[in-house]
Amino acid sequence: MIQIDLRRLFLKDEIHSVIRQMINLINSPVCIMDSKGKKIIGEMDEGLSCEYPIALENRAIGMVYGGEKASVLAFLL
Repeated sequence: MIQIDLRRLFLKDEIHSVIRQMINLINSPVCIMDSKGKKIIGEMDEGLSCEYPIALENRAIGMVYGGEKASVLAFLL
């Protein structure tokens, strides 16, 4: 089974930059958390009405919170 640490992945400048650009493109507030519920990017607030799992091998390794457009981000991750 592959182990992925989202926090370490997002520390890479190239990955962080691409994710930031994707967030800007969907033009909607987003919060990304790892599987332990620790925030990686964004801020949690009451306006983030939907949650989408970041899945690897049918296992959630994190969550994307936001509006409907945030599902695209979770799918790509």
